Amino acid sequence: MGILYYKHPPKTSSSGNDFSIWKFTDLRGEIKTVSLFLFGRAHKEHWSMPLNKVLGILNAKHLEDRGQKKAGEVTLSIDHPDKLLELGESTDIAKCAHKKPDGSNCTNIVNKSTCDFCVYHVKAAYKASAGARSALQSCYSGGPDMSRARIMNKIAPKGEVFAGGKIINDVPIVVGKKSNASKA
Repeated sequence: MGILYYKHPPKTSSSGNDFSIWKFTDLRGEIKTVSLFLFGRAHKEHWSMPLNKVLGILNAKHLEDRGQKKAGEVTLSIDHPDKLLELGESTDIAKCAHKKPDGSNCTNIVNKSTCDFCVYHVKAAYKASAGARSALQSCYSGGPDMSRARIMNKIAPKGEVFAGGKIINDVPIVVGKKSNASKA
């Protein structure tokens, strides 16, 4: 069972028979795909199937790897129209929302109920933000010019001492014209 998300234009084999190649996905994880070849009557009856349909594939033949597909991609074929079962329409399939530098949209498929961006762009954003975090932290993480005196000067520039959640001063605080010591 899968969602039809891409259809190659119908082709003609060397023997003169028409066939179609469709791409399916299950919208889980990193979005793996399955290619389905439709031959004979299956092609004649289903070539006009619209995209985003949820379909069941029954008793399909597994086609051998010819070295032309991605690692982990499965290729199946059917030759009878009853081997394809239409179950409904997917409302969760969409294209990645990322805009490329040239202004075009990313063409990767996503499950929009989970995320609007593809795995590639989520990972790229994570790497960019992780790199920025280390740059922010590096100015506080020490180094040759970060001595204790310099850090303390940033925390308490007026010679104040912070302890126990309070600022403790050696010098009495002056309120108005009289100091706290003279009020007592």
